[in-house]
Amino acid sequence: MKDEFLYKQLYDSIIERIESGEYPEGCRLPTEAEMEQDFQVSSITVKKALGMLAEKGFVRRVPGRGTFAQKTSSTAENTEKDPADQNRIGVILEHIATPYGLSLLYEMDQAAEATGYKLCVRFSYGDREKEKEEIRFLISLSVQGLIVMPSHGRHYSPAILKLYLDQFPMVLIDKKLTGIPLPSVRTDNYNAVAQLVRYLAEQGCSRITFISADDNYATSLRERRSGYLDTMRQLKLAHRDILSFVDDRDFAHDILSEEIMSVVGTYLEKNGDHLDAVICSEYGLVPSVAKATQAAGLLPDKDFRLCSIDEDYLSPYGYTFAHMKQDEHTIAKTAVELLLNRISGQKIQQEDHLIPAIFHDRSTGRE
Repeated sequence: MKDEFLYKQLYDSIIERIESGEYPEGCRLPTEAEMEQDFQVSSITVKKALGMLAEKGFVRRVPGRGTFAQKTSSTAENTEKDPADQNRIGVILEHIATPYGLSLLYEMDQAAEATGYKLCVRFSYGDREKEKEEIRFLISLSVQGLIVMPSHGRHYSPAILKLYLDQFPMVLIDKKLTGIPLPSVRTDNYNAVAQLVRYLAEQGCSRITFISADDNYATSLRERRSGYLDTMRQLKLAHRDILSFVDDRDFAHDILSEEIMSVVGTYLEKNGDHLDAVICSEYGLVPSVAKATQAAGLLPDKDFRLCSIDEDYLSPYGYTFAHMKQDEHTIAKTAVELLLNRISGQKIQQEDHLIPAIFHDRSTGRE
């Protein structure tokens, strides 16, 4: 019993009370707040249990009036149910774009569909409060588990931490939350950038600048920055410049940022004559960086090499620059598989599932 999820324990306890007559048919059950106190569980656990009971016909929920015992197990088991109402996975993403996220979403949907589950997708847009709101919304839909791309932040997400303490099935993608032992499926960011540095060094580049958003709270960006610094040191390349920008998420949607262009322009005035390569931590930075270098009279992949994590494969002529492509297919498949294992009650021993990125360079044909 102790290994079962808390919401399942509460679900079973309420069924026992209905079948024993403690909650006779038609009686109003205690309020959610009273159940939280009675069973010593959280509001999320109560909502999940009541949602499952309503789906299976044991209770009837009337907005503004309460929850009422409705049927015994014998009649509930014979009630015809729509499988789609029982097999739902919630997904919360920060955002999606063609370079990264769009294929991930499609792949997760196909992986879930193949096992009889439907995705319920919501977006946080990087807002911690909206993330909390969407978690509550998906729980109210009685999803059986969650795949979450956590929003950036200085502290743990209280909503995610609460789900973890309630033993609710959950898998993180794209990031990890240090200190919360939840399974995380993400790109091997460290080695992705390390491979780009080695590639550029093979091409004769030694003054390689790394451009990234502020990485104080983003696991993926911290890992990419470490991959850059460590590999530059290993190759004994003395030039280790990092340009950082406040992460307002504008660049995530390929919106040209005047701030980025200004800072890059100032940097190029001092270092443009010696610069031979730039690595952008994500493709959303590339439009602003390319425009800034062109304004300084430098053409990408002619006067210097420009590389990034991801590229825009849906552009009219395909991708342009050498880059590391995140393996969205494997990330999606792994995340869904792990979550379904968690839903079934299996314990996941490995927390970090790092998926290798794939190198692409049209100019050399290397992959």
